Amino acid sequence: MQDITAKRHMSDVAIKHDPDNGDEERDAKRLRTTAPINPQNPQTNQQSAILTRQPPYQEEEQEPMPRLPAYSEIFGSIESQIDKLCRSFVKATAGFKTKDKEFHELVRRSERYRKVHYPEQLVVAFMGGTDTGKSSVINSLLNVPLLAPQGGTGDSCTCVVQEFAYSLPEHHEPFRAEVYYFVPRKIEGRVKKYFRDFYLARKELAKDPNDIELRQDMEEKESTAFHFFMSLFCDRPQFQDEDTATRFLRSAANEKDPAMIRNLLQWIEELKSTLDFTAGQTTIVASTPEELNGKLARYRAPDASIGGESPLPSPWPVVRNIRIYLRSRILRHGMIIADTPGITDTNQTKRDATLEYVDGCDISVIVNRINRALCDPVSHKMMIDCFRRSRNGKNKVMMICTRSDCLEEKEIGRTRNDQIALLPLQKKVSDWQEMIDDAQADKDAAQTLEESRRAEAALKSSEIAKAQAEAKIQEYHILARNEFVKLKLRQKWKSITRDKDAADLPVFCVSNTEFCKHLEGYSLLTPPRLTAPNTGIPEVRHHLYTLPATAKFNHLWAHTNGLLMELVGGWDCWCNKEALERKEKVADLITGPLDLCKVAVDDLINSIRRLLENDLLPKIRARESHWVRAARTQCRQWGSPEEYKAVTYKAFCRRHGSWKRPRETTKESWNKILIEITSNDVAQLYANFQEDVNNLVAEFLDDREKQIQSVIDSLKGIM
Repeated sequence: MQDITAKRHMSDVAIKHDPDNGDEERDAKRLRTTAPINPQNPQTNQQSAILTRQPPYQEEEQEPMPRLPAYSEIFGSIESQIDKLCRSFVKATAGFKTKDKEFHELVRRSERYRKVHYPEQLVVAFMGGTDTGKSSVINSLLNVPLLAPQGGTGDSCTCVVQEFAYSLPEHHEPFRAEVYYFVPRKIEGRVKKYFRDFYLARKELAKDPNDIELRQDMEEKESTAFHFFMSLFCDRPQFQDEDTATRFLRSAANEKDPAMIRNLLQWIEELKSTLDFTAGQTTIVASTPEELNGKLARYRAPDASIGGESPLPSPWPVVRNIRIYLRSRILRHGMIIADTPGITDTNQTKRDATLEYVDGCDISVIVNRINRALCDPVSHKMMIDCFRRSRNGKNKVMMICTRSDCLEEKEIGRTRNDQIALLPLQKKVSDWQEMIDDAQADKDAAQTLEESRRAEAALKSSEIAKAQAEAKIQEYHILARNEFVKLKLRQKWKSITRDKDAADLPVFCVSNTEFCKHLEGYSLLTPPRLTAPNTGIPEVRHHLYTLPATAKFNHLWAHTNGLLMELVGGWDCWCNKEALERKEKVADLITGPLDLCKVAVDDLINSIRRLLENDLLPKIRARESHWVRAARTQCRQWGSPEEYKAVTYKAFCRRHGSWKRPRETTKESWNKILIEITSNDVAQLYANFQEDVNNLVAEFLDDREKQIQSVIDSLKGIM
């Protein structure tokens, strides 16, 4: 199967997995701790039997959880800090009096971001051809033997998708199954499709009976449709056997006969009414896997008694999927494992169910036998399809090769590196065989009970050590072949993706048979060919544990570095905006009244001017004639104008009306006398004018006082 280069690679890789280190010390310790059989002491014999048998494999003790952030205590601490941070935002801004639409939106987002809403459970779908060991791998991963039905008949042992999820808090039973059905519209579409396929299959084939591909296609469609109806209606007289069912289905007027379709749909509803059909599902509880499988048998596949005396109809053609709840460690952290019908099943309904389900899952696990993984075109096609789905970044791919413990002679490496690596183990086998022969001779030659006991103990210890050494030789060859297969599959994946930077395809080689031996415990005289870690199941489990943990961590990272940073930025911008708006409001409260005050001052001045122009000046003008007459009378008393020459008058004006009469010593001011004529009247007029002005000023000051108090109140409201 492999060329010389491949064999050399196998041996080089296997050296890395050489389990021989420290064997001498372990074997010597086992020799010291194995107790001899003592016929006279049953208790010692029981202890000896225990020490010569490996106890069952304990998953939680021997498979620690990966050291990932999602599985550490600090993860919960981060979640509480996020809650505290979001609460602090709301608390710090609760006293703000300015609460606009943006503020309420930030408060709403703060409440929503308090809890990290992780994505829904990660769905891991196992897909592959029939009889590839999908169900066996799932049972080993769940650590519940025979939970998923296993078979090797070439057809799928289950016809519908089965999901395995961790039990919800309200589930108190060990196992709980929920059977979900298609909606009526989907069921009607399926009935019409399969009836049309069955009715037209032979007509299409009659057009060209020599076309082999057409014959295969039509026969497959006819068989699929026939099993669809036979599974649902095998208890009815129309479907008591194949011939009767065929005649009944072909008795329709045409491929769309409404009466036939109506009858088939009515029979399906009658069948569903007998299945404890509630709210679109059927719930089944059980205490053991055997009990659960017995109750679910008719929902998973057609009844094996079809064609017998009392066939039981199976609703599997209208079952969308079955979800089984149990308490399994691998499901505890947000993962759903799905078992799908074989992709190479002869029934098209089962293949369509697998393809439809895989399109919506998160992880596609391609399962194939290790001896077919490198040359199986179906697996390669699934790799191509999975890669196309994975390009959207959601549906990732991994591959599992089953039956890795099966090793053909031509797959055993024979290079010089193999010989060098195996030489110590082969020498050990020879040495232990010599010790076995010596112990057997000592036992045969023993003459006392004590000698017989010592010889029996040495014989048993040597046989155990030899069996361990031989198992290690087998393990060496198996691991070398497994690493070679992994390398070739990764190369195939690279050629399919055609992307040098594409991630490597995770490939795992598992042996369910050998792992089950570890689960049950085994006699040290007949050890498994592979140690528990090298069976591949723990490695697959470790890889699956990382998937939800990584998704959870990435979501937390996006929450803290995306949503929370956006929220912090929103609050920062809003607070800055609030501070700026508050500053603007303060400025408006201060500068606005100043502008109003300027306007009020201008209004006051205009009011005073109007009083002056409309009240005071008209009154003064009205008194002018009186003042002129009084002045004229006064002037006449001083003398007539003719008495004064021009020079005298000029001197009089030059002295501003201050004049001294001839032969008099004192001067008198005629201007003052003339002004006194008007001063009393003017003083009274100005007194009234002053009172009006004072009233205007008082009103102005009262308005300003109210305005200032309003500014003070507004400042208190926004602080």
